[in-house]
Amino acid sequence: PALGTAFRDWFRTHRGGTQPTLRLYARGATELLHALGEEVSQWTPLAVRSFLLERASRCGASTTQQLITSLRAFLRYLNFRGETKADLALAIPAIAHWRLATLPRCLSATELDRLIAACDGSTPARARDRAIVLLLSRLGLRAGDVAQLRFTDVDWKSGTLQVMGKGRYQVRLPLPQDVGDALLRYVECRPRVAHTDRVFLRGIAPFKPFVSGDGISSVVKRALRRAGIEAPVQGAHLLRHTAA
Repeated sequence: PALGTAFRDWFRTHRGGTQPTLRLYARGATELLHALGEEVSQWTPLAVRSFLLERASRCGASTTQQLITSLRAFLRYLNFRGETKADLALAIPAIAHWRLATLPRCLSATELDRLIAACDGSTPARARDRAIVLLLSRLGLRAGDVAQLRFTDVDWKSGTLQVMGKGRYQVRLPLPQDVGDALLRYVECRPRVAHTDRVFLRGIAPFKPFVSGDGISSVVKRALRRAGIEAPVQGAHLLRHTAA
């Protein structure tokens, strides 16, 4: 629907939404528009709430949480545009999802040391993997933050790293010595390409930057296999939890 397209474009421009986020949010907006009609000025809190509860009865907790997030974003956008009389985002209930009901999904200090050691080697690929693992585990970065890292984001003189987080929120983080050493070592042996200023490149020619955080998560998964670690979850977010 046109209103869903306008919402997606607005979120991309003003909130810096990535393609996976945009697809998720646009899908939730489209489902709501198809269910309640495109005359959004006629929507009521009861209708919005009933839609979510009916939809939640047909899916799991994780999918419901994603739907809640996308619907709240869309309804806030409608309120911002003046399309609705009230802030219908307040009609979206919270769904219980006990994230800490089990042990935290993270690596132990010993396992993290093994993971870092599994990235030792003299090849550019191993130097890259070590720098990526250290950035994720020491600074708690998201996979997308690492994939989007540019040379201009690194201030070697002050020892800091600038990261563009969610919602285009910029933050400058201290660059630990071991992370800086690993990053510099990779930069020195990194394939020379002129078409990008991204720091991290794929290891197979033609050497291109990672498109998204999925490639960064693949680096972590392969390192976990080399280290022989059976992790509770796979991917880059495991190291963000470990840092926390």
